[in-house]
Amino acid sequence: MEKIKISILCGFLGSGKTTLLKQLLAHTTAKHPIVLMNEFGEVSIDHFLLPTTVTVQEINNGCVCCSSKDEFCQQLEQIAKTKKWDHVYIECSGNALPFEIIDLLSDPQYVPYFTLETVYGVLDAPYFLTIKKENEEQYQFMLQQIAYATRLLITKSEHLSADDLLTLSEELSFLGFSQKEIAYDFSELEKKQEKELPTENLFYQSHSHLHLQSFVYQFQHPVDQNAFVSLIEAISPSLLRMKGFIYFTQQPEQCYVLQSVHGNLWLEPYIEDAPANIVFIGQNLSVEKLKEQCNFLENRW
Repeated sequence: MEKIKISILCGFLGSGKTTLLKQLLAHTTAKHPIVLMNEFGEVSIDHFLLPTTVTVQEINNGCVCCSSKDEFCQQLEQIAKTKKWDHVYIECSGNALPFEIIDLLSDPQYVPYFTLETVYGVLDAPYFLTIKKENEEQYQFMLQQIAYATRLLITKSEHLSADDLLTLSEELSFLGFSQKEIAYDFSELEKKQEKELPTENLFYQSHSHLHLQSFVYQFQHPVDQNAFVSLIEAISPSLLRMKGFIYFTQQPEQCYVLQSVHGNLWLEPYIEDAPANIVFIGQNLSVEKLKEQCNFLENRW
């Protein structure tokens, strides 16, 4: 029996995992791929952005490496049982540690059915270098997320100076990455030399996540765009990630995809209708205050 291939995508919040996944699916040779989409928040947003021709199973409100591990195992068992898919793409949440998943796949229960093909690490270069100076805990966590990558994609490197690129290269060399194994664009990712997968835990410490808060708000009505942007700017210091769909009073029939990464906000028109769910993820996030602000924003017009 031919084993089912597994690819894992890991990296911190907003690093570009879903963008990479879309590209991988567009170029896959698999006849029947399936995506296991893991979201730290209560609802899934990113599955709306994937091709409708691909089967997507959602695992929400936790990480597949710990709090949602049982659900993840059930999904794997179902995939093995049905023998319907030939390649599983696992997009981890931005607060997940891939070593736990890699270790799980070596269990005798799964070895007869699955083979781990690639671990894709995605690193937001400017944010990584910034957080190295400001938050040691988060910096170490990001290192753990990419340490087990066999293919590493660096995103947003165009915003780095030559000195920054040199610093980044030195940081990655400590994890055993050479320039032959680092891609700065998807087009060169598969051309790069694949790094050997570490066979042991490189970080000799207990499994620990960052202490993040997640909050989902569903807007029932369009809101004023300027007021919404002002709200996001006000809470940005504690906001690590925000994503979802929203409608504005200025153009109430138009749905927008909303993405915010470390205080940088993007809005793009979405060609279909989608529920106006916004997922907020941050550290020291005042959920009750944020809920009140969203309620006020929605009801003031």
